[in-house]
Amino acid sequence: MTLLSLLEAYLGKYPIKYVSQKTGLSTQLIRAWENRYQAIAPARTDTNRRLYSDEDIYKLKLLKKTSELGQSIGQIAGLTIEELESYLEPQNTNANPVIASSSHEDLNPELLDRALHLVMEMQHIELDRLLVQVSTQVGYQKVVDDLILPLMQEIGDRWYNDELSVAHEHLTTSVVRSFLDHVKRNFSIPTQAPQILIACPAGQQHELGALAVACAAASVGWNPLYLGPNTPLTEVASAALTASVSTLALSYAMAKPAEIENQLKQFLELLPNDIPIYLGGRAVTHEVQVPERIEYLSNIKELRERLLKSQTK
Repeated sequence: MTLLSLLEAYLGKYPIKYVSQKTGLSTQLIRAWENRYQAIAPARTDTNRRLYSDEDIYKLKLLKKTSELGQSIGQIAGLTIEELESYLEPQNTNANPVIASSSHEDLNPELLDRALHLVMEMQHIELDRLLVQVSTQVGYQKVVDDLILPLMQEIGDRWYNDELSVAHEHLTTSVVRSFLDHVKRNFSIPTQAPQILIACPAGQQHELGALAVACAAASVGWNPLYLGPNTPLTEVASAALTASVSTLALSYAMAKPAEIENQLKQFLELLPNDIPIYLGGRAVTHEVQVPERIEYLSNIKELRERLLKSQTK
């Protein structure tokens, strides 16, 4: 190493050739992982030369090991060091059922049973690890469709039938909300992406359905602006106008038809006519007279189709 390189190493900053030697990755591959997938963000000198930290080198080593296990760099580049370490832990390799031999196959149905067991046992850390591990292998959209949404539906049904406690529902909500943040980070949703505002109106405390909408929207390139439960519709309208959102989605879990109809009527008076509004949730039965300006969607698949179609216009 040159005197300059030695000084940089002393300061904890290393040139790319040194990093290549330490990680076993070519300089071209390191640049590709940085530029294409934002796996790391090295510092730059005044002459725009890359300088890598010890943390950068360690993460590159973890990414190399994980990719050698068959994981796509596009799926793992955005993981944190802690998440990569968790994935590589020996005890995790056999902790969960086989996921799927490829992203084109259905997930092992035992994964849903495993997730339900973790919820019932209040094992929130293990549940979070399970979601991350599955997503690194089959991708975020598939884990949302084939694991998270069925899990949330099952939890919602069991709560509705008094088969589990509010604590179980809250635990699931907490983990899924955390995973949604993870999805948004790793999809690298651009700032110019269309925004969908998602909320549960005042009195609606159960947010699993709304979280499912947010996850689905993020998985197809939309930027979900998630306001959460018990949000007055006046505040929803104000937020929608302030953020200039492209679309709105409301979720009702428990409410009488007349209550929903009255709230929606007042809500529409606060918004311009050109903002699409989607409505869903267990409480929106056939007895609810949905205004013409609002479209009722019975499932997440319909929502995703609408969002994808609007992107192509």
